[in-house]
Parts: sequence; C-alpha cells; structure tokens
Amino acid sequence: MRALRARETGGVGLPLLVVLTLLVLLAFLGFHQLYFASHVQAGSVRGAWGDVALAIAESAVEELMHRVKSDASDPSRPLYHELRKEVLAGQMGAMPIPDSTRLDVAPRLLEQAPAPGAKIDWSSAEVGYQRQFEENPWERFGLIRYRARVSVDGSPGPRLVRELEVAQGFKVVSATVPRPFDQAAVYVGDLWSLTDPADVNRRRERYLAAVERHREWLDQAMARAPVQLAERYSEARSAIPSGSELAGRVPLLPVTRPALLVASGHQGQEFPLDALDLARKLAAEEVGAAASEARVQRTLAALDAAPASASAHEALLSALAESLELLQGLMSRIWAFGEGYRVVGVEQPEYQALVRRHAGLWLDHWRRVAGFVLREEGGQTVQSRFDSLARRLGTLNGVVLCESPGGTMTLTGNLPGKLVLVVSGGHVVLDGTNGQARPQDLLTVVVLGGTVEVRGEVHAALVLASLPGEAAAGPPDSKALFAPGAVLRGGLVIERLGAGSVLAGSLFREEKYSSGPAGRGALADRYAVLVSPLAVYRKVAHR
Repeated sequence: MRALRARETGGVGLPLLVVLTLLVLLAFLGFHQLYFASHVQAGSVRGAWGDVALAIAESAVEELMHRVKSDASDPSRPLYHELRKEVLAGQMGAMPIPDSTRLDVAPRLLEQAPAPGAKIDWSSAEVGYQRQFEENPWERFGLIRYRARVSVDGSPGPRLVRELEVAQGFKVVSATVPRPFDQAAVYVGDLWSLTDPADVNRRRERYLAAVERHREWLDQAMARAPVQLAERYSEARSAIPSGSELAGRVPLLPVTRPALLVASGHQGQEFPLDALDLARKLAAEEVGAAASEARVQRTLAALDAAPASASAHEALLSALAESLELLQGLMSRIWAFGEGYRVVGVEQPEYQALVRRHAGLWLDHWRRVAGFVLREEGGQTVQSRFDSLARRLGTLNGVVLCESPGGTMTLTGNLPGKLVLVVSGGHVVLDGTNGQARPQDLLTVVVLGGTVEVRGEVHAALVLASLPGEAAAGPPDSKALFAPGAVLRGGLVIERLGAGSVLAGSLFREEKYSSGPAGRGALADRYAVLVSPLAVYRKVAHR
C-alpha cells in the first residue's frame, strides 16, 4: 500500500520541503543583512556626527584659549588685573575666568555643520590653582581649565553628546628687576668687591691733616702780612674749617665686613659710576692735590726769603686757595658717597634679609620663571635663536633664558615689550640698546657668571649675579665694562663685582623699573602673564 502511494505521488514531497526550507533561510538572511546594514549605517552616521560635535567643542575651547591669552595682556580687560593680584602661600588661587561663557566664532560653525540639531550647550574657563614660585606672592604658576559641551539632537538614536576638557599651564612673572632689588637705583651685595672703605677712611685722615697744615701755614703767613693784606688773610682764615669741624661734617665710612651698598634715588637722578669705586677715584684725584700742596710749600719758601713782599703774600694766598679747594673736593666726594649711599653691615637685620634674597637672582630662579629657554641647537647659536624669536613674536614679554651661549650676544636697536633677558655664562654687549624705547617698554638684562659691556646710551636695568656655587666660593666672573661716556637709564644691581670690571659713565634712575612701592602691593603692568601653547592634558567624554 505504501509503495503504491509513493509511486502515485511521483516523489514530489521531499524536494518541496527542501525548497521551502531554503526560501525561509534566504528570507532570514536577507532580513538580517538589511538590519545589519541599517545598523552599520546608523552607527556610521552617529560616529560622523560625533566627530562633528567634537570639532565644534574643540573650536569653542580654542576660542576660549585665544580670548584668555588676549585678555591676560589687555589692561582694559578684567582678567588682566585678576591674574596680577597677589596669591599668598596656602591659598588655592582658583577662580572663574570672566566672560568665558560667551562665544563669538564657534557658533558660526553650527551653521555649516552637517549634523542637524547640533548646539553648544555650554562653555567655561577657570583657573584651577595658583602657587608661588618663591617668596613673591605676585610671581606664580598655575593651571587654566577650558571646557565645552556640544550635543546633537537630530542624530539616529538617542541624543549624542561630546564634552571636551583641556588644561594649560601659565606663569605670572616679574617683567623687571626681582624684588626687593627693584626698589634701588644701585645695589651692590658686596661693598668690598666694589671699593675699600678702610682705604677711604685712611685717605680721609690724610686730608684732615692736610687741612690743618694749611691752617697753620696761613697763620704763620698772616703774622707777617702787610697791613693792606690783613683783611684778605682774615677772610681766608675764617673760610677754613678746623679739622674737628670738618671731621664732623664728613663722617667715617663703616668698615664692617661683609657689608652691602644701597642707593634709592629719585626719577632721573644721576649716579656717576666711576665714583662707586671711591678709593680708586680719590687716589686718581689726589695727584692734583699733591701737586697743589707742593706749590704752596714753594710759595712759603719764597715768602720766607721776602716776608715783607706783597707779591709773595699774594702768591701764597692764591696757592693756598687752590690747594684747599682741591682738598675740599676730595672731602666732598667722601661726603657725597656717605649721603648718596647706605652701607648696611652684617650686624644689621636688613643685611641678612637682603642677602637671603640673592637666591632670586640665581640660575635656579630663572629656570623656574622662564617662558623660553634658548640653547645652542642644530648648528644655531643662541644669538641667532634669540633674534629669530624676537622677529617671530615682535613683542617680547616675560623671561627669556639664554644658557651658555658660548660666543658674544650683541643687543642693538629696540626690543619692544617687557623683557627680562637672562644670559648664563656668556658675554653680552649692549650697544645703544633700546635707545628709542617707548615709555611702556622695559628691558632688564641679567648676566650670570659672565661679562657685560655697555656702550653708548642704553635704556635698561642691569643685573650682575653669580652662577650656582660661585656665591660662596669667591668672586665670580660676573663683571661690567662700561665704555667712557656710557649712559645707563634704568637701574644697576650687582651681587658681587668681578675682578677686572671698569665702571665709567653715568646711571640715570628710571623708576618704571620698580614693580611697586615696598610694602604697598605691586603694579600690574610690571608683570607678564605667559600661557603655555601646550596642553597639560586633554579629555573627551562621550555621552
């Protein structure tokens, strides 16, 4: 019976079942392929729109970075002043950055964005923290955080969000002479490297003795003077102070060792630099005084030969007046030195406080605060790299450290901006530098363990200091060579004057190199804010 049914159906049942099964499988595969392709397409669209959202967020962050950098250098903007306020040790210094929620450029990208429904939800910038480098609460480093959030509502699937956070480091640094040395027109941390106060005092005693001799010679001649010359002798006698009176007017210089020298000065006050080495200056001028005194002795001898001669008395009075004038000039130099400069001895608390701050002149300090560090690299000298930097930036603000330049660095022409140029172990020539500087320009040249030559009229403050280890090991190689007639308009700070230095010409005090009155805050425009172009970190959140 079964065999008969099989024969009657012709064996069609089994193939039909196979065909149906295949059709079901093909339909399933087709449906799966269609679903998978749609899913991939949707994922690709979301990924592309996510990239667009991230690009818009990056544009927003870059706009904030540009605004922060611009506002930090613009005195008309609130951020300029906020970043230049003091931050004391122990304070976080965190603060929101004004106007960081406003975006002008980035929203325009939304009009061109291929992702419909894209929008910038918010943006912000803030100072995360600030820390002092050392003791100066106006000099510090910190971190700025920038954030932006962009969403796309029209994307396939749920709302797409990209959040970007980028951080940059920044520094606030003095753009002039480090505190507290900016308060002085002239500061010398080792008086004895500059001149010999004990030798000055010995010369002073000789001048006082010479004045007494002149008084005695005048008294002897006056006793023999003709009647018609009595009044002239009396006037000459009354014009000569006694040795004790003169000694009271011109006190001894302190001979404490060690000691330092400070002069404050007022705007435009002149300080003849050759008079800083007072012992040497007196020695040079004594030659004329000695010759004049010898002339007095010769006229005395002539008077002894003809005591009644009116012409011999006239010659003596003239010789005495000339010799006394030269002696008065020598004593006046000592007096002016004592009046114009303060000698601070090791026994005074001020000495210890100032010497402790010498570390702020050394290389470690400059490495911490420098915005640019230039060394010889790739066959380029430090001079060529500095010149290239100056051309590229146009205006130089902050601290540029040139380490071991090897050759000579020559600075001529003008360097616009507020620049502290530090040269470690090199030779620097300032030749008419910044002669056409604008009133707001500042140039401070710091030479560490090297030599600086000053020629012509230079508008800058000059700092000479030691390289590491030299401060306690003897005189450093830091020395100054001023050409005859040279003029320095700014200030002069010398930790210790190196052997072979030549001080000539004049210094004229420029008060703009002070960063503010001592104990009464700081002037904002004496500080520069440097924002690093490199990111400390970059974080992207996908939501």
